[in-house]
Amino acid sequence: AEYMGANEMASSNSQSLTSTPSSSSASLFAGYTIVLGSSSKWRRELMLTTGLPHELRSPDIDEKGIRCEPPSELPVLIARAKAKALVEQHRQLESKQVKASPSLLIASDQVVTCCGSLREKPKDEAECRQFLRSYGPQAPAECLDAIVVVNTKTGQFYEGFARAVQNFKQIDEDTIDRLIKQGDVMWCCGGFVRELMTANVGSTIGDDDVVSGLPRKLLLTLLTMAVTIDGCRKWQRCRSCMQYMF
Repeated sequence: AEYMGANEMASSNSQSLTSTPSSSSASLFAGYTIVLGSSSKWRRELMLTTGLPHELRSPDIDEKGIRCEPPSELPVLIARAKAKALVEQHRQLESKQVKASPSLLIASDQVVTCCGSLREKPKDEAECRQFLRSYGPQAPAECLDAIVVVNTKTGQFYEGFARAVQNFKQIDEDTIDRLIKQGDVMWCCGGFVRELMTANVGSTIGDDDVVSGLPRKLLLTLLTMAVTIDGCRKWQRCRSCMQYMF
């Protein structure tokens, strides 16, 4: 597969891009089926806010079987694996002669680091408690998201990443008990859900949706690249106006 990239470093001075498409930008995707490959309810909810019609699929991969150093490389490797699984699903639909229009397949992944250590989904309640107790004013969570978009018509992959830092206040034991009993934190990278603990989170450096797992600015940029940029030469010409690093 041919990969082209757009790296977005989320910050308080990040490029101003709308998170919902205008009618003109949405028309760019006419003739394509947009597919979000995720079983995460948080990503699915964020995708709904883009206003883009889309289908849902779940790529079936062994995420734990993908390891690397440094951990910052992990989300893009997992997102690529998810994207390849989605491509295979698409090919199976075509082989069964099921009507399969050209698609824009979206795969994403996130890792969280705190105090230099990698944090994925908690393996059990004890680890989730450990994560939550460790967050505080001197221990923020750095969230790194990767997105890969595949245009099945051209066979090209487009990828990028976004970063954000979530600051915390101290999290009390009653809040930890409540969060674990509610359950969603057990299925989230880093073992926290900012929307469920608003009294315990501080400022966010970057965009909130990066922390939640689907950076919409980056997603819309990659979707646009996938239908308007046909090759590396054209992408090079667009670098300065796109304000993304290849």
